[in-house]
Amino acid sequence: MPRDLSERAQDFREQWLARSGGWLSELVITLSDLTGIWDIIILSGIFVGSWIVLRTSPMEISLILGFAFDLAIPLQYHNDEELSSRQEVHLQNYWPTFMIGCIVEGVSFFLLHPDLFTLIVCIKTTFCLCIWLSKDQEGLQIKPRRDFKSDRDDSRSSRSRSHRSSPSDSESETVRPSHGSSSTPSHIPPCKHVPDAYKYLKRAGYDDPAIAGMVLTANQADKDKARKMVKGWASEKDPKNIERRNKEYGERARKAGWKPPPSSGSVPSDNSGGQSQMPQSKYIPDAHKYLKRAGYDDAAIAGMILMLDQIGDKDKAKQQFAAWAQEKDPKQIERRNAQYAERAAKAGWKGSSSSSSSQPSGGGSGVVDDGPPNMPTSYHIPGSQAYQALKKAGYEDVAIAGMIVGMNMGDEKQALSNFKIWTEEKDPAQIKRRNESHGKTGKEVGFPDKAKMNAAVGGSPGQRMKARLGIPVGSVNKVEKAMKAKKVDPRLSQRILEILKNPKSEKDIQRAIGSLKDEGIDIKEPEFADGFGAPDGHGGYRDIVIGEDDRNLMMRKMMKRKEFSREQVDGWERYLRQPLSRREFEEKVLPFAKRVDAFIGEGYHGTGPHQFRAKGLEMVKRRIQDQNAVSHAVIDQAILHAINKKDSKEAQNLLNKWAKDGLSQAEIQQFASATDWT
Repeated sequence: MPRDLSERAQDFREQWLARSGGWLSELVITLSDLTGIWDIIILSGIFVGSWIVLRTSPMEISLILGFAFDLAIPLQYHNDEELSSRQEVHLQNYWPTFMIGCIVEGVSFFLLHPDLFTLIVCIKTTFCLCIWLSKDQEGLQIKPRRDFKSDRDDSRSSRSRSHRSSPSDSESETVRPSHGSSSTPSHIPPCKHVPDAYKYLKRAGYDDPAIAGMVLTANQADKDKARKMVKGWASEKDPKNIERRNKEYGERARKAGWKPPPSSGSVPSDNSGGQSQMPQSKYIPDAHKYLKRAGYDDAAIAGMILMLDQIGDKDKAKQQFAAWAQEKDPKQIERRNAQYAERAAKAGWKGSSSSSSSQPSGGGSGVVDDGPPNMPTSYHIPGSQAYQALKKAGYEDVAIAGMIVGMNMGDEKQALSNFKIWTEEKDPAQIKRRNESHGKTGKEVGFPDKAKMNAAVGGSPGQRMKARLGIPVGSVNKVEKAMKAKKVDPRLSQRILEILKNPKSEKDIQRAIGSLKDEGIDIKEPEFADGFGAPDGHGGYRDIVIGEDDRNLMMRKMMKRKEFSREQVDGWERYLRQPLSRREFEEKVLPFAKRVDAFIGEGYHGTGPHQFRAKGLEMVKRRIQDQNAVSHAVIDQAILHAINKKDSKEAQNLLNKWAKDGLSQAEIQQFASATDWT
């Protein structure tokens, strides 16, 4: 079904125009918002007008105008220090194209008739603009979003290509498993209007019972209406609506007579990882689901279920189960993971490793590092299984280390695809080539030092996703406390915590961040940073977090100086991401900023030993600014003086007084004469 034109226009704005359109995007978007006309129509009008001007102008004027238009947008990014760093690759890729166009234009100026020359100028300018807008800031081609139909067509064509290509040629391509998520399970009724409905709805976060109810509902509608319904459900981003639909359509499926498969109970099908081998509790049918949600590994859950069945008393078993499922202390969960996994192993439980599948089941959650001591931790495939399979295929240890690091750096699907290709390789020449290339990678990341290799990866896939989005690793417990204080719905709270503990994609994390903001919780606020508020060992507290803009500025200034090594740059970046005390800020950060000639902005006064709320201090600063015409540096000094009063009541009274009446003249002179630490 063709996509709605308004949706295409919105995609054009978000994907093409707004990313790197510069002054042109600002002009077009502003006019579009004012007039209500789609961006593409306004851009077409500008395009036609520009062609008329260039075609009717003298050769010299046409040459200058075309040259100026081709340079205006790229130079806008090049001359801005912040934007140039973001668009560095994009700019590097554009200049060769621009120079080739200029050479063609220059030759045409002397050889061609004026009418033909102005046509060349128009074509060259249009081509350069299209080249610029068609690439993102990394210099990669922007791919249009696809609807259900095109997605299915592409999946068919990709399958046909994978049959034609050899393993050596397609090492970096994704091999689609025959048992992948796109196939509808036998217990889900088929959707006659949208064959891949299960895949899209599962990806959106719906449970199997709800999907069954949705499919039954869609089957009762006509083709167009069914596709609209599935598309609306699959594009839902609000966890509250997803949770509501899970209940509504799950109940509808049960009323229609749908039943879950007896082998899996009510556990969702994506929590496989050994579920098919999981013992069933005779006292608590849903034990696996609730224990998995609490954070226990499959091996430990198997041991727990075996223990529950040995208790012999239903009430005592339920009491013990409730204590496990309600546990919030990560140390206790980790201890039980080890304790009950050992119990399960002694009882003969082998989990998913007992299956004879040639392709391992991946997953970043519950990673067990059972590989050799000279191998990095494997996040997508069990370490011992990965090592043994690659060793059997003929690869050397140093190359295997490089391969595991490479798999860790990518997503699960890509890792499983490459692993399958590597282990099925029979060509000695290809094995030798990979031993050399991946062996070089292994040496570069520190083989055989396990700690160095793990550090090169940067943590589990979930940790790397959170780091890219600026989410502190230890923020989960703080978020949980904040949600309890805000009395967030327990089901929504549980869903958010599951995403933050074990994220599957950056979209999931962003969705959780959005839900938290709706509840008045901003996970990117300083107080959620790891170590925020901890003592610094010298009587101070680490309550200052360097802003991203200031940190990036210092890093750019540092990299421009040849005196710093790559290790020093990385070390400073890690240090500047941590919360700092006032003493650490003045003794380390400020001298460093002056050394690299970077100006640090205002507001780095912290929250003081009494832990005043950052938002409250910002409000006081704004009110002082309304009362007194003084600089931000003076106000920062005043706030610093107030929050460090020994008596919290005295500090609060002083802040209240300034918020109401502003600073006195004597106080202004006092704080203006203080050291300007910004």
